Amino acid sequence: MNKFILPLILLMSTVTIISCKKKEDVIVEAVEVKRPFADYSISPGDDPFTFKFTNKSSNYKSIEWRFGDDSLSVEVSPTHVYPKAGIFEINLKATSEDGSTARKLLVIKIIADSVANFGAVKTDVNNEVKFSATSKASIKSFLWNFGDGTTSTDPTPTKIYPAGKFIDATLTITTNKGSKIILIRKVSSKGSLIDVTDKYLLNTGPGFKAAQVIGRWGILSDWTVNDAVKQRGSGMGSWDSYNGGQWLSLESWGGETWITNGKISQTMTLPAGVYFFNAIYNDYEIRDNNGKTYIVMAEGDVLPDVNDVETKSLGFYRLRGNNPLDIVASMEITKTTKVSVGHSSTMESNNQTLKCRQVRLYKAF
Repeated sequence: MNKFILPLILLMSTVTIISCKKKEDVIVEAVEVKRPFADYSISPGDDPFTFKFTNKSSNYKSIEWRFGDDSLSVEVSPTHVYPKAGIFEINLKATSEDGSTARKLLVIKIIADSVANFGAVKTDVNNEVKFSATSKASIKSFLWNFGDGTTSTDPTPTKIYPAGKFIDATLTITTNKGSKIILIRKVSSKGSLIDVTDKYLLNTGPGFKAAQVIGRWGILSDWTVNDAVKQRGSGMGSWDSYNGGQWLSLESWGGETWITNGKISQTMTLPAGVYFFNAIYNDYEIRDNNGKTYIVMAEGDVLPDVNDVETKSLGFYRLRGNNPLDIVASMEITKTTKVSVGHSSTMESNNQTLKCRQVRLYKAF
């Protein structure tokens, strides 16, 4: 048995010696590493698109700035002019002698509407408005697009618009440094418009809310819906979830009960002024035979009956066929008035439908 014990003792001794040898070969040495530190501050320049970047980094050999608009600089403390409004991420990279890097990210927001503005006011000429603009930057040039295919480079152009309609006008301002400001405003023959929807209307979409739902159909929240519209499913109507949507809806389809003098409306009290009720549709299919469908603006807390809309409303638009899908009715009131807006419809034939995506209310100023 001693023949086996001796080699085992020798093997254990050898392992111990090797282990000790490895410990003696490990050398710990302190080495000072100077890593870079990236830091900077931003200060505004002499116009809303110009910024001064002051480098406060340390322990670096080189600097690289990326300004978030596909441009860069290796200057220590550069000044940069942005070409347009937007949100820009500034990325400063500091690199040390040994190749180590450090970064600092900040974001600049340049909002076009805070840099410039434009509007239109009515002139003494019928349906004519005059445009003007203001800007915090020095302006080199103007380009007006009036929304009907016509343009102008005049600083204060005039334009005649059709009565009772509004349109999106666009102004592109180029500053003396070449930056561009693009603004879009809704304008009518009465002048510029402001959106007062949230002040006077509830549940305006997109994504109309329902107070009750049974299957696909429901009853709109915050809108007055008469019984003539509640002919879908089990007494539902005015709200439709077709194809995953949440629509303000009127429908006479597939042999179910037709709509006779159906009304969907909201009532509010409005101060004197010119107003535009805008309905934007996902789709509609309206037939002239055996029925009429309108968007309506009317005095009082009830919409006129369908056959009285054209004589007893303050403003209306009759829907026909399947377009246009962006529709406006307008009205002018001379004193504070209780007004109802919405849809009046008779659909006394099959396969007619209306799915409204959104409604808005605008006021001329």
